[in-house]
Amino acid sequence: MIDVKELPDDVQELKNIIIDLQNEKDNYEKKINALLEDIELWKKKAYGPKSEKYYADNDEQRFLFNEAEAGFDKESLTNNRQQTHVEVKAHTRIKKGRRKLPESLERIIKEIDIPESQKICASGKKRKFIKREISEKLDIKPPEVKVIQTKRAVYGCPDSCCVLCEEKGESPVKTAPVPPQLLEKTIVTPGLFSYFITSKYCDHLPYYRQEKIFSRYQIDLTRQSMCRWTIKIFQKYSILQELLWKELLSGPLIGIDETTMQVVLEDGRSAKTKSYLWVFRGGNARAPTIIVKYRRTRSAKFLLELLQDYKGYIQTDGYKGYNDLEVLAAIILIACWAHARRKFYEAAKASKNKGSAQEALSMIQQLYLIEKTIKDKDVKERKRIRQEEAVPILNTIKAWLDKKKLQVLPESLIGKAVNYTLKLWPKLIKYVDDGIIPIDNNGVENAIRPECLGKKNWLFAYTPSGADASAFFYSLIETAKANGLEPYWYLRYLFDKIIKAKNEEDFRMLLPQYVDHQEIMEYRLPGQWG
Repeated sequence: MIDVKELPDDVQELKNIIIDLQNEKDNYEKKINALLEDIELWKKKAYGPKSEKYYADNDEQRFLFNEAEAGFDKESLTNNRQQTHVEVKAHTRIKKGRRKLPESLERIIKEIDIPESQKICASGKKRKFIKREISEKLDIKPPEVKVIQTKRAVYGCPDSCCVLCEEKGESPVKTAPVPPQLLEKTIVTPGLFSYFITSKYCDHLPYYRQEKIFSRYQIDLTRQSMCRWTIKIFQKYSILQELLWKELLSGPLIGIDETTMQVVLEDGRSAKTKSYLWVFRGGNARAPTIIVKYRRTRSAKFLLELLQDYKGYIQTDGYKGYNDLEVLAAIILIACWAHARRKFYEAAKASKNKGSAQEALSMIQQLYLIEKTIKDKDVKERKRIRQEEAVPILNTIKAWLDKKKLQVLPESLIGKAVNYTLKLWPKLIKYVDDGIIPIDNNGVENAIRPECLGKKNWLFAYTPSGADASAFFYSLIETAKANGLEPYWYLRYLFDKIIKAKNEEDFRMLLPQYVDHQEIMEYRLPGQWG
């Protein structure tokens, strides 16, 4: 504070002091507004809807409360819309009403007839049968639990001491061989293992809850046993993980993302220290591979070793750790428009002045409308349409960003969104050069979302080996889902057949990308298993 007694008498000096104070006040207000935006954003994230869908408002209504700011760029935005009009194909309206129950479900037929007396009409003639009114209701019972009892025949020599058996070194007692087991000396069957694995990693039921469910059937199946079996089967069939990785590297594009995970018992680390699950999506676009890997830190340096022989595109968010991959000459880094859009969405959601953020969202939405129209076209056609229709929009967005950067406070949400997008711009626009590249990394984000939901239920892994096993089974389940397979039945089929696999090709043909869908459907029929 300035002491009033020390104020100068000179008018110009007093003006300079006032100007300095006003500038200081303006700077404080800008910082306060930026902090208020951050607070508002966190409130929206905590309590508001999670969807990032953007619906463009009527132009005049959208600019009603941002007239001064919007007027500056409204002409260029309007021109851009006129130049890049996109026609969206007509869609088939979905008929309202309850969906028909699946034909694959067993039907128990109950026929109801009218009394014989009502089959005679008032004139005394017998009524003719016309049809049956059919209605269906859904019945369900808890999972059917069975015990598979194996009886192995045992034979022995009639003589208690067979001289010839001893001379030939044979045992006088012969027992039928033990059939191949998924996990020796346990009660585990393909059905049991697939059930509790699917329950945890697909339906997000932690083992302690499943333990209580089994207890209702008077079955003593502890969470410790389930954890131990999960790790042992992962270790026994780790070849599947190696084969999945080969499939991932076989394609022209890999998407990568990461999420936090807590591992309680890690050497030299606090139980509260964050670990990470890294998610990869790649391989054949028509038969994708999704792999989850556990790592202690967020450092992306391990990717250099994993991807050193890979040639193709890598699509990620703006995390700077991915820049390490630029030393690999055969890799081209691509940025994700969904992450750029998210920054503007956050600014539109939390900022008092939403005009600029909504303008950006409107232009980005035009890029996505183009993607919607070309999703079923071949690679060459997608590239051609992007070059013709998306490039002009990208040029307009770039000009808008360059101009907006000079007008907004860098610490504000809109400033952060503008700077984030400009920083990644060379990587954001590369998708128009190849129809193989998607506009965003949402395929990976959709794969990582179930794991994030699962964490809310089971919160952490106890050991690194448990985290590795969890990552592996997430990989199998998410790859199965991406290839149109129902997780439980795929796993049951896999662990039933894997016992008989003898070489790498046998194991490879059991991956979700190669397994026979029709064979699994037939396998689901009653009497085919257990």
